[in-house]
Parts: sequence; structure tokens; C-alpha cells
Amino acid sequence: MNGLFRTVMTLGLAACLTGTAFVGDAAAQKEKGKKKAGMAAGQQIFTLPKEITLTDDQKTKLEEIKKEHGPKLAELTKKMDDTLTADQKKTRKEAVDKARADGKKGKDLQSAVDAAVALTDDQKKAQDEVKPELTKLQGSIREKLHGLLTTDQQEHYKLPKAKKNK
Repeated sequence: MNGLFRTVMTLGLAACLTGTAFVGDAAAQKEKGKKKAGMAAGQQIFTLPKEITLTDDQKTKLEEIKKEHGPKLAELTKKMDDTLTADQKKTRKEAVDKARADGKKGKDLQSAVDAAVALTDDQKKAQDEVKPELTKLQGSIREKLHGLLTTDQQEHYKLPKAKKNK
């Protein structure tokens, strides 16, 4: 179950379904959804909170990070997404939308999505083969993004806490 949770969590993050923490009013949420819909798979990781305004130099560095990691990120995200059927993709999207509308976030949101999207053993295995590399790449991208920001900007872009090894 823990592996399934991580798999669906990664899919949720990688399938352009992040960013609700930075949404203000309903109009802003609608506009943000339009922007993300046009993004390539997994590219929303390069989207920074609205509180962060980048300098021209930072924008150039951000583009370099995108060029360096974007293609591999898109490839891995596509591999994860390709493990799902069209019905499962639709179910996942509907489950995420409903959970968000219900005010769920984080683990609660993920649990709702997990319950809705039933993966076969073969799908779990296929995702488990891609997931470590995708997670490592996403962590590397987040660290690089964090590193290009000023100390003040970093206050608005926190890195996830490292998990303790058991």
C-alpha cells in the first residue's frame, strides 16, 4: 500500500496537478488552470509561487535548468502516465478535482485518488521501475531551483523535508 501511495503521489505531482497552495481567488485559480493545461507533462515543477519575482539573470538560469532537465522529466512522466489506461487517467483527474473541491490536500488528497484509481499489479510494477529515477530527478530540479533564488525568495519556495531512513 505504501508503494501504491508513493506511485500515485508521484503521478499526481508529475501530471500537472500541483500548485493549489498558491491559488488565491477563483478567478486566479481558473487562469492558473489554463496556463498549466498548456504545459508539457511534468513541466509544472518549474512553476514558482506567485510571490517570487525573478530577475533577468534568474530567468536565464531557470531556462537553463529547464533545457537541462525538461526532456528527461517529460520522458519519465510519460512513462508513468503510459502505465494508465484512458479510463484510469480520466478517473484520476476527476478524483483530484473532487478532492480539491472538497478542500483536501496532501495525504488526504492522495488517499482519495488512490481509492479511485485501482492499479493492477503489472501497472504497479511498471511504475515502481520508473518512480525512483523520476523522484530523484524532481528532487534535483527542486534543489537547483531553490539554489538560484535569493534568501528572501527561498522563504516562499521551501524544499520538502528529507525522509528519515527506517
